[in-house]
Amino acid sequence: MFRNNGCHNPLLLTFIFFYGPQTQPINNKLTYTKMSQVSPSISGDNLTRLYTYWTVNNGNIGCFNLLCAGFVQVDQTVYPGIRLAPVSIVGGKTYETKFTIYQDPHSQNWWFTLSDKNITVGYWPKEIFTNLRNGADEVGWGETAMSGNTLSPPVGSGRYPDENISHAAYFRSLHYMRAWLKELTPTPTDPVREYIGPSGCYGIQNDKDTGSAYWGCRFTYGGPGCDCGH
Repeated sequence: MFRNNGCHNPLLLTFIFFYGPQTQPINNKLTYTKMSQVSPSISGDNLTRLYTYWTVNNGNIGCFNLLCAGFVQVDQTVYPGIRLAPVSIVGGKTYETKFTIYQDPHSQNWWFTLSDKNITVGYWPKEIFTNLRNGADEVGWGETAMSGNTLSPPVGSGRYPDENISHAAYFRSLHYMRAWLKELTPTPTDPVREYIGPSGCYGIQNDKDTGSAYWGCRFTYGGPGCDCGH
């Protein structure tokens, strides 16, 4: 998690997403976002905060955090919008948080946890996601940057990924769950796709399965953004 002074208060979202069946008329998308630097219209400051976001009906319904009915908060101390501190700096100490989203096989609700701290933050009720009643077809990890002008904001630490893992933001130990909460690691046979925008403002380095018990499946990402004039 990096503190990053973006341009003109952009929105930076590090996310995990789930897609329902693509053949259904309503595209249900559940997006969990963390490590966000947002515009004052959402948070009122430029601090790194924990965010949640969900949307259905092709983006016509949904919201951040608790700004509309949807996400049900359970924990009394950790909540959507809480400040994340301390944060990493390039060349300094690295700070991590492990996040998990899973569907309870009994209730079919989608739960959000800080699994390294054994904190259950809350859940999205099954009624929100009609196409995710029986799980998701796709899952993904990454970051997106949204800005209201022609400048693209920095992403991650503001640096492109390189051979030094401490220079850029990263995801590590990636897993997804099958039926009855069985955790699996992405394999070469899984239909994995990489995507990065064409602007050249950002980069990604996919290390795939590192063979390390600590790092597991890993990728690093980021870029200067603002210098691109995108």
